[in-house]
Amino acid sequence: MSDIYFADYRFDLTRMALYQTEYRVPLKPKQALLLHLLLTHHKEIVSKTQILDEVWGETVVSEQVIFQTISQLRSILGDDAIHTYARLGYQWQWPVTESPVTEKPVTDVTETPIEADFAGRCRVLPLWVTAVLLVCLSVYVAASLYDSISPSVETQVTILHKGDLEAGTLSFSDIAAQAIDMSGLKPVWQEPGEVSLEQAFETPELLWSKGQKNWQMWGKLYPESSGVFIHYGIARPGRVWEGYVYALDESELAASLTRRLTALKSLGLFADNHATTHELAVLSMSRQAPDDPELILAAGLFYIEQGQFDLAITYLDRLIEQFDGHQHKPYVAMAHWHKGKVYKMRSQHVLATASLRDMSAVLHETQLEPLKHRYVTTQAWLSYELGNWSLMNQVLDQALTEIMTDGVDGLRRFELHILYSILAKKTGQVEKQYHHLNLAQSVLTAHELDRSNQAIVLYHFAIFSGNDSDAEPYLKQVVALPRTGKNYWVQDEAMALLVEYALAQGDYEAAHALIQPESQNPRALLLKAQIHAAQAQEAHMMTVLKRAFTLAQQRFDGQSAQTAALRLYRASSSTQEEKLYYLAYLKANTGADWLRHQQISERELAAL
Repeated sequence: MSDIYFADYRFDLTRMALYQTEYRVPLKPKQALLLHLLLTHHKEIVSKTQILDEVWGETVVSEQVIFQTISQLRSILGDDAIHTYARLGYQWQWPVTESPVTEKPVTDVTETPIEADFAGRCRVLPLWVTAVLLVCLSVYVAASLYDSISPSVETQVTILHKGDLEAGTLSFSDIAAQAIDMSGLKPVWQEPGEVSLEQAFETPELLWSKGQKNWQMWGKLYPESSGVFIHYGIARPGRVWEGYVYALDESELAASLTRRLTALKSLGLFADNHATTHELAVLSMSRQAPDDPELILAAGLFYIEQGQFDLAITYLDRLIEQFDGHQHKPYVAMAHWHKGKVYKMRSQHVLATASLRDMSAVLHETQLEPLKHRYVTTQAWLSYELGNWSLMNQVLDQALTEIMTDGVDGLRRFELHILYSILAKKTGQVEKQYHHLNLAQSVLTAHELDRSNQAIVLYHFAIFSGNDSDAEPYLKQVVALPRTGKNYWVQDEAMALLVEYALAQGDYEAAHALIQPESQNPRALLLKAQIHAAQAQEAHMMTVLKRAFTLAQQRFDGQSAQTAALRLYRASSSTQEEKLYYLAYLKANTGADWLRHQQISERELAAL
């Protein structure tokens, strides 16, 4: 027997590989070994001792590792695939055969995590709902028949022209127009708008904020000595896509982009009758092209957004291991970056550092400056959280030196100066704080960035305002922008300043109004605790701080957990036992520089 079949899955015993309708489901080595053990012993309960012996061998691990791996398999296959027998072990639950299963079992456990999100909403329907659905189905069939005999309407794609970077004599707009036309779509030109290309990549929602319904496309060229990368984005309301294409010569760029757009078109990205939800689009397209690096990355990002981090990492690892060509470097670098972000969020700092180091190595011989910029900002924040402030300064100083040498756009230089100023403020480096704030002002003026709606620019205007009342409108604009992986820290800083301004005026009602009642993220809770402290409401403050500390640990938000632990350690109403607990947490999860900056003495630490 070389294969085992269950539901619509096939497990290749020789290759230790899992497939669903011939789509390869990424598994980590230990996940594959454990699944192999459960499938080949499906008629019996497999003990934890047997699992440890056959899956981990001589490696010493705790039973918690078994539980985590079982949970990961359940997240991939469904909760009912594996049953837990208390104090005995685990047993496989689904029917197993040596030939393909023609019908799925009645149970819903064969759903993938994405499918389950949608199938769970429509398990049992009332009769009246069924009747309505039948009517809708009839209308849909009639419309489909009409569409099949009526001329198809070309999909229009608007090209956002922003004076884009040129490679030789070609611009992205010229290349995009050719590629859109050659792929059977219809190019439409648009005059430069208020949204910059950088902002379009970070917050594409702004592109349709004024009622725009058509597809819109934008991008930049990154010439290198050996070829040219195109970073493109394409979006319409509810659907956003971005990726990279590569050509050895600028004359081949239009053909390369044409092939990519044609592939996306064949996968259904532009289809009007495609499911409107982005997650279903990712599912459908990745099933059709399981070996496409762009789609593997998209699937990994989807699972990160769903909070299924271990499953996401299997996709990211597959991308890293399977694609090593120069044309794939942007995707591999992004895979390392997202892994680093997950590890950083989990306070797994050694793994986060290794992932960022791998990302830097991948980008070393490229000119993909935006990706290098992501590495620098993430590494700076990671160094800050580790309490290694000398490394933090070194990373930012080196990045600013390279930017001055390479002459890249002023927006990234401006952002680095602002980031340096904020981190210097957090670490008590007052001279550096104001030095980089002033340099940011110089860059702002020299590069005429004042018309940009970037969160970082608005935040800078607020800092340089003469008084709180002048700064407040800018800060409110910052927090109103769509929250992204790039600007979230600016929004957090802006919200903190707004709360400080309200408290300085004694307007507690306004301060509370800034925090949405349903906000249950650790950073919002820390601000709410700050407001309670200003009102001398010690009991409320302690309750909210403890909730913030617990939630921050559950969500792997190390920075918020440290802040909450520090406040709880210093709270007068904390018991001595509680103080020692929070102090032990701080000692284990911060560095010597951080502890000194918080004025935690060696005598205090000696009490542990």
